Amino acid sequence: KLNKLFSRNWANNLCFQSYISREKIIHRIRRDVPDTLSDSSIVFPIVHDEMDLRKSGINLRAGTQIGRVSMLAGGFRLERFKVSQTSKSAFNDPLGTQFRDGILYMVLNFIIDDLDRFPFPQKGQKHYISIGGASNFILGTENFINLEVSLSYYFTLLKKHTFSQRFMFSFADQKLPPVERKYIGGILPSEKYQDIGVFNYVPFIGLSPRSISGDIMALLHTSYRFSFSKKLFIGTLFDWGYAWHYNKTINETDFEFRKSTFNNFIKNAPLGFGLGLSYNSLIGPINLSWGTILLNFEKLIKNFNIHSLNKNVIYFSIGHDF
Repeated sequence: KLNKLFSRNWANNLCFQSYISREKIIHRIRRDVPDTLSDSSIVFPIVHDEMDLRKSGINLRAGTQIGRVSMLAGGFRLERFKVSQTSKSAFNDPLGTQFRDGILYMVLNFIIDDLDRFPFPQKGQKHYISIGGASNFILGTENFINLEVSLSYYFTLLKKHTFSQRFMFSFADQKLPPVERKYIGGILPSEKYQDIGVFNYVPFIGLSPRSISGDIMALLHTSYRFSFSKKLFIGTLFDWGYAWHYNKTINETDFEFRKSTFNNFIKNAPLGFGLGLSYNSLIGPINLSWGTILLNFEKLIKNFNIHSLNKNVIYFSIGHDF
């Protein structure tokens, strides 16, 4: 990062990141497979579906600070990824399906951040708007446009009671490759460098990490935090959100910018609730939380074809999320 001469309000920055990453995502999915060897009337339930995501590449971002609290940046990400998927069944693709691909992802983002401190801010706002995409005309076989919006606001009453609101929305114009989807569930430590994250994690209290995924996502997050001291906090969290997939065959989704989509959200979106205890240590925040789904738990299992889902989830983390 380089400050411009005679001014603290303008600065240039350059970020270079190289990475090799692997993520294993396990879903318990209900799918009945007939026994073709003896009696077709006998079915075997498959309850273990595993996807292995591997990716490596480089990420280059350059930007300029505009004033004291905003930044405009752009860049590209060049990577290769491999997806391996298996149902862990001798009756259905026992070796798993695999494919490799390459992608050149171009992105432009705008950030406003005037939070008073990190982590555990007491006042301020942080907004993030990003638009990017990949084209098979340039490199690889992927071709899509992706829009991401995150709007958050913090305020504190009587120096002890901190409230926050956050709205997140992600939209893609067609089906995304597995490495670009939004993976929803879990509760992560505060992400200071979310714009250079390798995988697209979206915290959702009450769900296990990466319980569901989607090409399009909308989420409302509300939290309250009480300060026992400058380092010890207790709080409550609410997450209300949903994800949509594109149909593989016709490349269409049931998401539209219409009232029917809003009604579908109200009817099916799960509502997560949680309680948490946090301590701001020298090595970063230490968090212990409990979460559950208050509304639409059964609909969540049905709509996303999940065989089983824990009703109560415990989360524990130490340090910052990188």
